[in-house]
Amino acid sequence: MSNASILGTSSTSIVAIKDTAIIGGLLAVLAVAFAASSTWNTKGASKGIPTLRGPPIFGHWRFFSDRYAFINDGLKKLGSAFQFTVLNHTVLVVSGEQARTDFLNSSTLSFREGYKVLFGVTPSVRHVKANFDSFESSEASWFAKRVVSILRRDRLQRMIPRIFDDIRAGMKPWGISGQFDPLEDIYDVVFQLTVRASSSTELANDPVAVKKLKHCLHDCEKASSPASLLVSWLPSKDRKQRQKSSKEMYQMFKKVLDERKTMGHREDDPTQVLIDEGNTDNDIVEFSMIALFAGVANTGIMAAWVLMYLATDPVWKAKVGDEVQNFITKYAPGFETADSDDQIDNLAAQLSKIPSIVWEEEMELTDLCLRETIRMAQSSVFLRRNVSPEEVKVGGASLASGEFVAYPSADVHHNPTVYEDPSRFDPMRHVPKEKEKAPPFVGWGAGRHPCLGMRFAKLEVKWIVAMFLAAYDYEVVNEAGKVVQTLPEPNHNNIFDRTKRPEGETLYIKYHRKTT
Repeated sequence: MSNASILGTSSTSIVAIKDTAIIGGLLAVLAVAFAASSTWNTKGASKGIPTLRGPPIFGHWRFFSDRYAFINDGLKKLGSAFQFTVLNHTVLVVSGEQARTDFLNSSTLSFREGYKVLFGVTPSVRHVKANFDSFESSEASWFAKRVVSILRRDRLQRMIPRIFDDIRAGMKPWGISGQFDPLEDIYDVVFQLTVRASSSTELANDPVAVKKLKHCLHDCEKASSPASLLVSWLPSKDRKQRQKSSKEMYQMFKKVLDERKTMGHREDDPTQVLIDEGNTDNDIVEFSMIALFAGVANTGIMAAWVLMYLATDPVWKAKVGDEVQNFITKYAPGFETADSDDQIDNLAAQLSKIPSIVWEEEMELTDLCLRETIRMAQSSVFLRRNVSPEEVKVGGASLASGEFVAYPSADVHHNPTVYEDPSRFDPMRHVPKEKEKAPPFVGWGAGRHPCLGMRFAKLEVKWIVAMFLAAYDYEVVNEAGKVVQTLPEPNHNNIFDRTKRPEGETLYIKYHRKTT
């Protein structure tokens, strides 16, 4: 007879009792916190800066649930800077040119510490092995050194044929005509390329493994809800899901390392580069997890949005289409004259022969369109933490040691005084007029923290745009099949939705294969 039977309880009721105890404990903590609101600690507050008061300990929920609107509303109502509390910390929000310069260039404002506490989506070995803390992983250059190493130009060049095989494999099931959700299907292609460029051949060549990695990463994203970040210590369903997904990813990456050691097997891929450089297994797995998340978090969505913006702007769609055709004629003339019956196979084979440096230096109009897409659709709130023992000045405001500062990219990207008519798609606004500077742009990071994967991300978008525009004519339609002339605004508020999908609306790319 089981202990549950002896006690007269079922396993279900035991779970219910546990849940009730957890909820009861949380309510008790909340009651104490609210009772203490009159004596709430404001040691990190900056003098002379407007403050949004909120509940003690947890602070402003909207920072996690409605971040874009929360930050913008605060700046509109309170001026160029304001502060609020969250997780018992003060967060200073700044705007304006001087604040942006200070924020991006200060050596005492930590990128890593800012996101570790206030973001929390990224899977990590630490979710699997609590004592994981290699010496190098605490250094700011830890991740950067490895990115530079695996994306060295000669290594990237050897990877290109396999990358175009991946793009071909992603596009071929589309067939002659049909429609797809670009925020899913284009994202899937970028996800595949990122697995290829950041981890191992074994995983990248296994569609089942790639699909599992994608689900694990998405489960980590879904588990990083506002509640899970505000009460991260609570043994909640979200916390358990994040740990489970991180563990599954860890096991997949670790299995490759173990099998290579056992079999003496080698591959020409990023994992082998990291092995040969003497990195520990846990450091290699940690790098792969972070690189996979960082590599797809924005690029997968921007690649989809750039195709959608082009579809709703006939002038720019024609310009980029001509650029792609001229590029192919110049560097891959065999595409139009080859005897292959399969257009997609032939196109991928021809484009894979073009050196990476050519892709980097040409297709300038596509570059401009990507830049404009990032400006419009990507709405980041950059985070930093003061890791110095002293106060730091950011745009005239003082930031106490250990406290946080946030800078919204919308301060420049969606600002009509910087970009006239900011809701209009106009890639030429990024080309400086004579004797003028180009307007400020922080879509690839800036200052001390430029985007480490920018070079590869641009290449991914160019490769996908070139393949798609060369092979297909297309338009964007809504769920009713009606052609969309003007794209709805991306949903900037939900930081846990990777797609930026317009609220309550699904858009599709309707396509048909071009004939040569």
